[in-house]
Amino acid sequence: MPVLTHLPLTKCFYLCRHGQSEFNARGILQGHMESPLTALGKQQARVLASKTKQWNIQHIVSSHLGRAKQTAEICAQQLSIAHHSLPGFAERQLGCWQGQALQELPEFTQFQQHCYQHTSQPAGNAHGYGETTDTVRQRMVAALHELATQSFAENILIISHGDALACLMSLFTTPVLLNNTQGMKLIYRSKNLHWAGLID
Repeated sequence: MPVLTHLPLTKCFYLCRHGQSEFNARGILQGHMESPLTALGKQQARVLASKTKQWNIQHIVSSHLGRAKQTAEICAQQLSIAHHSLPGFAERQLGCWQGQALQELPEFTQFQQHCYQHTSQPAGNAHGYGETTDTVRQRMVAALHELATQSFAENILIISHGDALACLMSLFTTPVLLNNTQGMKLIYRSKNLHWAGLID
């Protein structure tokens, strides 16, 4: 008689920002635009991989955007484990702000100060068609539930993006913009997500 295999009831999600990209280094807003890792970003990814050994990571998932996939690939290679990507973990679509220098966009700074309270306000100006905080939260949570119900791994490393992670964090605590490869931990238990703190 075959033995039935059940998914773990509790999972640990380690959600980290990708390594430094070229746009990060130049102070340019990326959103869904592509920008590869810098040499520093690749080194940050290698350091992250070394750090994750203490977390007993069994699987790696990333955003489908290049800088997150590149970070995940470096970690996966160093840890010799599998990885794949999910669009639900992508950065916020920033509309007309994408590709512009941050120092030239005071309206973006104002948006960031209020977007985690006024969650239905879209990024970009009135004609920018960017995502709202609510939209980002919903797809991030949906992607986490998908992982929880489909992956047999108990400890999963997720490589995502700064503002997307802040949107998710705002469901649990006062959000902060994480530095490259910094992260946070969530516990999935009884079909619910629970805050477990920031990880350096």
